[in-house]
Amino acid sequence: MVEEDQAIFPFNEYEHLICGLIDKGGMSYDQYIEIRTEYISENPNLRIFEISTPRGFGEKFSQTYIQGKCSKLKTLSKKIDPNYSGEYDLWLDGITIEVKASRAVDSDSEEPLYM
Repeated sequence: MVEEDQAIFPFNEYEHLICGLIDKGGMSYDQYIEIRTEYISENPNLRIFEISTPRGFGEKFSQTYIQGKCSKLKTLSKKIDPNYSGEYDLWLDGITIEVKASRAVDSDSEEPLYM
């Protein structure tokens, strides 16, 4: 069944296998959640592979990652800078910062960013 199915993420072959294991009693749902939780905690950047657009990569990963390294960096809003209109990404004590995270991407390609 798994080989014949044309599954797409997140409904992929691994989901079929896990559901089969749970259904046949080879694994309980609680065991699955325990394994999943441990795996995600050991691989915190897995969500990067689901980001398929250059701008999404910059906004969802890079800016968040940078802000995690320096809590003083602020996400922009009109409250911080009344003249802000999207021309930069972060703010630090009057310094504007533009995050460029995906310049090596082939803009003519139809493949997702992570490819």
